[in-house]
Amino acid sequence: MDSQRAELLLKRLREVVSARRVRMVVIDVAGVPAFDTMAAQSLIQTVQALRLIGCEAVITGISPAMAQAITALGIDMNTIATARSPQEVLVRATV
Repeated sequence: MDSQRAELLLKRLREVVSARRVRMVVIDVAGVPAFDTMAAQSLIQTVQALRLIGCEAVITGISPAMAQAITALGIDMNTIATARSPQEVLVRATV
């Protein structure tokens, strides 16, 4: 996923979350083979922006290669909620 496509997708997500007052969003990146640096940063910034407007965002489907790339880029994921799959998020939400 390149930065232009990521920014377009995430801009639309912010608009919908704000307009519909969504409380939780699951962003599944399982089908994304690779992120460039700008796309990864855009994703993190979107999660932070969603939190500021009252929406919890959980990123799922991070592959081992993507995790290594995010770590190598020095992107701090400590405040970002993650899960293995969207199903795991649903199980957590119902408990």
